[in-house]
Amino acid sequence: CFLHTMANTSNCTTTQYYPKRRLLQVQALFHSFTLFLFIYSSNSNILLCRSLTIQRSSPSALIRTASAFAFGRNTNRSIVKKIYPAITFATATGSGTRSKSPSATYVSTTDSNDSMNTETKEEVHTYSGTNPLLKEWTTEPFLLPPFHSIEPSHFKEAFEYGMEQHLADLKAIVDNGDEPSFENTVAVYDRAGAVLDKVSSVFSNMCSSLNTDELKEVQTEMVPILSRHSSSVYTLPGLFEKINKVYQTTLSDNGSSTLTHEQKRLVERFYIDFSRQGANFSKEEKEEYANIKAKLASLMTQFSQNVMKDEELYEIILTEEEMDGCPTSLIEAARQAAVERNKAEGEFVITL
Repeated sequence: CFLHTMANTSNCTTTQYYPKRRLLQVQALFHSFTLFLFIYSSNSNILLCRSLTIQRSSPSALIRTASAFAFGRNTNRSIVKKIYPAITFATATGSGTRSKSPSATYVSTTDSNDSMNTETKEEVHTYSGTNPLLKEWTTEPFLLPPFHSIEPSHFKEAFEYGMEQHLADLKAIVDNGDEPSFENTVAVYDRAGAVLDKVSSVFSNMCSSLNTDELKEVQTEMVPILSRHSSSVYTLPGLFEKINKVYQTTLSDNGSSTLTHEQKRLVERFYIDFSRQGANFSKEEKEEYANIKAKLASLMTQFSQNVMKDEELYEIILTEEEMDGCPTSLIEAARQAAVERNKAEGEFVITL
């Protein structure tokens, strides 16, 4: 059940603008994963299973809770470690509104609304290096990231390459001499940055789970850079003008547009996103806003790292009498946590 759900979740096409199906599949994934843990039942896994059932609507809580068991327990540790990266990746990618191709060599397709005359345009980026984040994942089980090969040092190169390709995708939109339309502007923008999105998805949930010092260093370094890249996207000369042109055309079509309701909504959302990100600001205001966003991104990263560190260290020490009435599984898990922390005999530890 788990692997079947993962396969379906990974196969969303690039032409789905609002893949609600993916969110439903991720929910099914949670149920499949909890069933898996019950089958391979142990005290630690039962606790994790309960936590998944309660927290399945909170991806960040799910990641933190699962990591405590996947990387902090000895019971069935190897089993959970094999499954855990997949569920965190599915959680991250399942919460987005756009679907990207899972490989660094990808094809973006644009289909016209005329079903009798469908024209497909391909846009291919090929990476020839050795970075596992940028290589194709077609040889990996169910197209999942190669977690066994990924090191923190790989992310900087991958981010730099992804940002470069993202800007190239967007500049291609700006340089297109055709009249701005949904097909050559909005649809292309929606699919732009597939490599960057792929790398960001892996990075974000690894930072939320492993939280190693090496990852923290990369995160601290890259977050302001990624923030400024985001600002440069929304202020790229000529890009907002084209999106605005499509938006204004959509507003004044008087029912004559061939766009679907979903496509019209996508145009509206992109216009609002650009407006709220400072596309209408003056040059000085854009620069000031980019500086503020970068500073906030750094502070938020520092705060989240501090919170995760605090949760890792926080513990409540209880006696056997104080544990009276608790489920046996909880008592055994608390005692195991106490042993791992070199606590005295008869002490039990409850962690976050």
